[in-house]
Amino acid sequence: MNNAHPNFEDIRRQVIVTNSHRKNIGPISTYKQVLDICDFDTQYADLFMISKFGGYTRGELNEIKYNIESNRKIYESKKLAPGKQVFV
Repeated sequence: MNNAHPNFEDIRRQVIVTNSHRKNIGPISTYKQVLDICDFDTQYADLFMISKFGGYTRGELNEIKYNIESNRKIYESKKLAPGKQVFV
């Protein structure tokens, strides 16, 4: 497998093309898509997000990552709660 990452211009182009049919894409969806493009290399995805191509500040990126983790914990707690059914 090739360990080379796409350059930031290619990542931005891929995000734009993939979401051209959507009216608005949120920052969480954007970050998850960038992670996928970067083969889930969080360091490289973070660098893209805070670059001029990603357009986010370090604080905004931290908030995005916090919200993803918070949503995951909420989902897990609901999934494991006794007497509760979660349909996926």
